[in-house]
Amino acid sequence: WVAYQVQGAVSIDQVPLLVLHFALAGGVIAASGLAPLREVKLPGALKPVVVHPNDSKARRRTAAAAPPRVRPSTGGDAAGIAVVGLMALFTAFFALAPLRAIAIVLDGDTALRAGDGREGVAAYDQALDLIGGQSQYLSKKGALYEQVTPPQPAQAQQAYQQATDADPFDVNALTALARVAAANGDSETARRAYRRAAEVDRWNPVTVQAAALFELANGGGQAASDLLEEAVRRMPGSAGLWAALGDARAGLKDPTARAAYERALALDANEPTAQAGVGRLPA
Repeated sequence: WVAYQVQGAVSIDQVPLLVLHFALAGGVIAASGLAPLREVKLPGALKPVVVHPNDSKARRRTAAAAPPRVRPSTGGDAAGIAVVGLMALFTAFFALAPLRAIAIVLDGDTALRAGDGREGVAAYDQALDLIGGQSQYLSKKGALYEQVTPPQPAQAQQAYQQATDADPFDVNALTALARVAAANGDSETARRAYRRAAEVDRWNPVTVQAAALFELANGGGQAASDLLEEAVRRMPGSAGLWAALGDARAGLKDPTARAAYERALALDANEPTAQAGVGRLPA
């Protein structure tokens, strides 16, 4: 029971594992009824009550406290235990699938470090066959396609896209998809991924700033400005966000660009973007 509570804290969503526990619990209860009763007295236990032959109340009290009788096992008991055992094996096969998938992925990581990209992809695909729709495994495939020689950016983008489809809240997969799509010239996919990442990870200045810089580099000055205006309201202590906002305002010919740069420099006197931005502004 204690082991189940510990395990359930991290993997209660694994339905086969839950079924396995219930099946084994039933088996334990059934098997316990077939074992001979064994009485264990703990230190400090009360002394046995001596029942007088004529004391009917004592006899009733002793009878109520007497242990249940143990019946001999039958063929039906053996059949029931066999059925429970088969159920346990069947559910254990599925319950242990996540563990087997992790072991396979580790083999894939080892193959990748050894330079065997083909073996790594095969391992990740095998893990996905066991546990489909795992964003982290799909992201590993994307990273592998980026690292092989020669790199395969189209396959990498496809893997990252599948990862974000499997888990729309995986910020790492979203930013990786945006980065690879931008390098592949797929600006629309990159824009959607960056915007989604900035929405999901809105309290991370790095994520928000990356999305804004992409907009600035791809004709989305107003979108970048709107994104950064909202971000600095949430995180007014980020010098990088204020500097990026200064660039966005400067691109829109907004006279308040200098104020944004100065705010960034007040937070970090060595902020390079703000230093360069102030130098580009007219006196």
